[in-house]
Amino acid sequence: MAIIQNRKKKNATFTRRKLALFKSACQLEMEFNAEVGIVLFSPKNKAYIFGKPNFNLITEEFKNEHEISDNINEGDKVDLEKRHKHLELINKEIREEKKRGKELQKLFESAGYQRYEKATEELTHKELKELESEVEIVHGQIQCNILMLAAETLIALSKDKGDKNNDKDN
Repeated sequence: MAIIQNRKKKNATFTRRKLALFKSACQLEMEFNAEVGIVLFSPKNKAYIFGKPNFNLITEEFKNEHEISDNINEGDKVDLEKRHKHLELINKEIREEKKRGKELQKLFESAGYQRYEKATEELTHKELKELESEVEIVHGQIQCNILMLAAETLIALSKDKGDKNNDKDN
């Protein structure tokens, strides 16, 4: 493998490989219900971020787990402030999920879908988790389809461009 010197080829190859990487990450998430987070920097040093289910939640979770495990490994007690921050993060996630639930309920109802006949605030924890799972599956499928379409389009365009270049050479 050699470094690509041509700027246009380098950018096109980077874009193709980025889409392929994100597509693979999406498939990992769907097949194994894995949490996936990727930070990728382009040749121009632009950051591209991919996270399933959500990059920010994954990084916060990772950061919190390592802060707590570092303290436990050192034999220290986990201090109250870190537990409080962790609890605040969980409460924030709950508030965000409730807000998303309300919005989704409105969308479901407007689309004629009435999985639950009661408001999301009245759902049990189990019902909310079921609804969340269903929505995450659909959301993941949509994101994967978008990535696959983008990758297929890019591949088709690069093949078309390659065919045109071959025609010019002949």
